[in-house]
Amino acid sequence: MQNTFPWLSLSIWIPIFFGVLILGLGRDRAAPLVRMLALVGSLLGLLVTLPLYTGFDAGKVGMQFVEDVLWIGRLNAHYRLGIDGISVWFILLTAFINVLVVLAGWEVIEEKQSKNKVSKPFVKSSDNGLDKHMENFMGVVRNRKIEDLHCSIQAGAHVATVAQMGNISMRSGQRLAWDAKAGKFDEEKINQQYLVKEYHNGYKLPMV
Repeated sequence: MQNTFPWLSLSIWIPIFFGVLILGLGRDRAAPLVRMLALVGSLLGLLVTLPLYTGFDAGKVGMQFVEDVLWIGRLNAHYRLGIDGISVWFILLTAFINVLVVLAGWEVIEEKQSKNKVSKPFVKSSDNGLDKHMENFMGVVRNRKIEDLHCSIQAGAHVATVAQMGNISMRSGQRLAWDAKAGKFDEEKINQQYLVKEYHNGYKLPMV
């Protein structure tokens, strides 16, 4: 006997209804109510999917729990739903995950005035980070204290090398291989074009 109760529609529209309701109440002062509505909605969404599992006949071929209602007569458009042996498991899984997500985020939602919430005003940085890095590096050069470096020479060289490898690969339009021991690419043509640069005439090291 074909089940005519709209279990599929309930499994779709119950989460949507509670979602819209939560959006309308989604303010900090209503956080306890929002949590409760989210839990009730997810549990109801899970419960209405259980008859889809218990009432599904795996021995039959074709769609089951079919709902077919004329929607727009002039266009012959129908509101039509149905499930097969694969989609029934996805519906159950989705409803179950909804409950887990609500429970996992139960303590995450906090009121704006919560004593556990730490809020600091946003302060825009006055530099781009590179200035501070160069200031630190030049300070270490002057005082000869390598332990004052915020970033080791090896780490800085590695980061710069990886960044340049990506830039050169993009500019050359090629997939390149890097020889870490030799400190250059496998293709000598690429090395000559991108790694070796001639200094301008009269170039001198800056005074530090």
